[in-house]
Amino acid sequence: MPYLHKVCIDPELQMQRGAITKMTSELSFKWISMEVLAHALLSTALSTMIFTLCSLNLEADREDLMLTLSPHLLLGVILGFMLVGRVILGVQKAAEVMQLITAYNKSLRTIAIFSTYINETLTVAAGAELEKKAVANFRYELDRLLNLANFMYTLMLKGLKMEETPEALRPIEGAALESKVLSSVGSPTLMICKWIANIFDQQILASRVSAEQISAVQTEISCIMDVYHKTRAMQLAPMPASLSSFTYFFVCLWVYTACPIMAVAVLHDSTDKYNTFGMIITASMSFLSTVFFFGLYEAGKLMEAPVKATADLIPLETLSFALSDDITNLTDDPDQAVPVFLSPE
Repeated sequence: MPYLHKVCIDPELQMQRGAITKMTSELSFKWISMEVLAHALLSTALSTMIFTLCSLNLEADREDLMLTLSPHLLLGVILGFMLVGRVILGVQKAAEVMQLITAYNKSLRTIAIFSTYINETLTVAAGAELEKKAVANFRYELDRLLNLANFMYTLMLKGLKMEETPEALRPIEGAALESKVLSSVGSPTLMICKWIANIFDQQILASRVSAEQISAVQTEISCIMDVYHKTRAMQLAPMPASLSSFTYFFVCLWVYTACPIMAVAVLHDSTDKYNTFGMIITASMSFLSTVFFFGLYEAGKLMEAPVKATADLIPLETLSFALSDDITNLTDDPDQAVPVFLSPE
C-alpha cells in the first residue's frame, strides 16, 4: 500500500511566478510604442488618400488600375522571417542572461553552505568566549556580504550603481568607509568577492578551516566573478547597428509602398458605387499591416539589450528576498544569530 504524504503548494514559488506573470502582463504591449502608432496612422492616411484620389479620377475601365501584389507579398514574407528571427535571437540572449542570474545565485547559496567548514578551535576556558564570538562574527559577516553581493549584481543588471549602502546591509562597524569604497570603485561586486575571500583567509590564519576546504570556496568565488564578467560583456556588446538600420529601412520601404498598392488593388475589386466599404478595408489593412511589421521591429529592438530586457521581465526584488532567506537558512548558525537581511515586509 503506497505511503500517503501531506503536501502543499510551495508559497515562495507561487509568489515568484505571480510576480513574473504580473510584470510580463505589464510589458505585454510595450512593442506598441508611439513610433509604431505614428507609422500606422501615417501609412493609413497615405493609403486612404491614394484610394480617395484614385476613386475621384476613376474612369470607366477599372482595368487601368490593375497592379500585382506578388513582389510585395514575396518581400513581405522574407522581411517577416527576418523580423521574427531577430526577436528569436533576442529571446535566446535573454535566456542566457537568466542562466547567468541563476548561476550567480547558486554560487552564493553554495558559499553559504561552506560556513559549515568553520569550527571553533579548542582553546582554554579563558579564550573560549572570544573564539565563539569570532566565529559568530564570521557567520554574520559572510551572510551580510553574500546579500550585498546579490544586491550589487541586481543593480548592475538594471544599469544602476549604489551611492549609499542600504541600512539593512550595513556592517556593524565601518559602514561609512565601506559605502564610500563601493560607490567609488568601478566593479563593486568584485570588491565584495575580495572581502569574502579575505574573511575566509582569516579563518585559515585562525586554524578554523583547512586549505583544501578553502579551495572549494575559491572555486565558487571564481564562478561569481566569471558570471559578473559575462553579464558585463553582454551589457557592453555593441548593438548590431547595421542589421538594425537595414531592417528598419526595408520595413519603411515595404510598408509605405505596399499600403498604396493595397489601396489601388482594393479599389480595382470594389463594386461599391461610393467606395465606402473599400475605403474601410483599405484603412484597416494598412493599419494592421503597419502595426504588424513595425511592431515586430520594435519587439526585436527591445531584445537588442537582453540584460535590460530580462531585468524588466523578472521580479529581481522578489528573487532577492527568497535568496536572502535561503542564505540565512543555509548558513551554519546554531545560535540563530544571523538575521534575514532582506525581507519583503
